Amino acid sequence: MQADKAGRIEVNPDLSVPGMEGVYVAGDLALVRDRQGRALPGLAQVAKQQGAYLGRALVKKIIAGADSAPFVFNNRGNTAIIGRHSAVFDFGWCRVKGWPAWLLWALIHVYLLVGFEHRLLVVAQWVWRYLTYERGARLILEPECSSRSKLK
Repeated sequence: MQADKAGRIEVNPDLSVPGMEGVYVAGDLALVRDRQGRALPGLAQVAKQQGAYLGRALVKKIIAGADSAPFVFNNRGNTAIIGRHSAVFDFGWCRVKGWPAWLLWALIHVYLLVGFEHRLLVVAQWVWRYLTYERGARLILEPECSSRSKLK
């Protein structure tokens, strides 16, 4: 089993590891190629689609004993925030920039949250931060532990 420079393992079209029966890889660890032979990016939408595919494929294999069609990635678009009122949203066939892309980014991120309560909480936090120019916490730091000093 050989890994590329990014540490990904090249897998078969059904996400199985070549030469290893019953071993599958998905997400950032899987090197999957599209129809043109290009490696798929290590993005959440790729991993999510791989996970859904692999779940269906394994159930089909266990219950019916049948193999599944190869994994095919459906690009739903890529987005990136550039600033307070600016973003880029690339659908592949169309690119939106500026404020409309920024608003679309926000709507999609809220839509993808699980549960009404989480959506409402995130929207309230975003509106508050937008109005007050408050920056949200972006770092997760491990608190210093006094027991570490005792170990030295």
